Amino acid sequence: TPGWHFSEKGRLYLSYSTGFKAPTLGQLFGQWGANPNLKPQESTNLELGTELKPLKHLIIDLRYFDRTITDLIILDRLGYANANAQNDQGLELVVNYTKFSKANIHFTYGYVDGMMRLDATNEDSVGLLRRPKHRFTLGLSGQLNEKWSYSLTAIYNGDRNDVYFNPITFGQEQVTLDSYLIVNGFVSYVIIENHLDAYLDIKNMSGQSFQEVYGFNGLPNTVLLGVRASLP
Repeated sequence: TPGWHFSEKGRLYLSYSTGFKAPTLGQLFGQWGANPNLKPQESTNLELGTELKPLKHLIIDLRYFDRTITDLIILDRLGYANANAQNDQGLELVVNYTKFSKANIHFTYGYVDGMMRLDATNEDSVGLLRRPKHRFTLGLSGQLNEKWSYSLTAIYNGDRNDVYFNPITFGQEQVTLDSYLIVNGFVSYVIIENHLDAYLDIKNMSGQSFQEVYGFNGLPNTVLLGVRASLP
């Protein structure tokens, strides 16, 4: 992003953009909840931030964002529909420390808040769905030698709002999804440089139980062992 360098170790940047997202064929004509009258959703995005480099191997990026989406496509009890608008704003912090090739440190923190209006008034409004106000990741990665590399990442998601369709009352009820912390690990070994490597990918190492959508459990502990090949 273009910006203003106020010193050799820092810069400010500002960006403004617009976006457009058309409904998918499944949302328009699919078997479940299709709505052929869906409108495309449009968005405006404002971002203001600063990037600092206080040390040779340390980069800190702090940004504020504000986004508005109109005709947001949502899934309610009757199927896909357009909400009136969604506005969210927040802060993002990214810290990278890369002094040691065998142990690079990566940290992110995100805060977001906002509101979704279901109609043209503010009377039928709800908080952001399935998005935590607080989220952070802490990662450690590196190249141990010419053959071995690894990464280890902890991910925390705070409490989130969701909606539940009550089959008894035939109405929607707001519910809270609990926060969770999971740890993922990845190791790779080069068999033939630039052509063949083996890897071990472990998701949710501790087997933490969590839900991204109310009523549906997230992936349990998952281990994937594989080989990747690339042709010259």
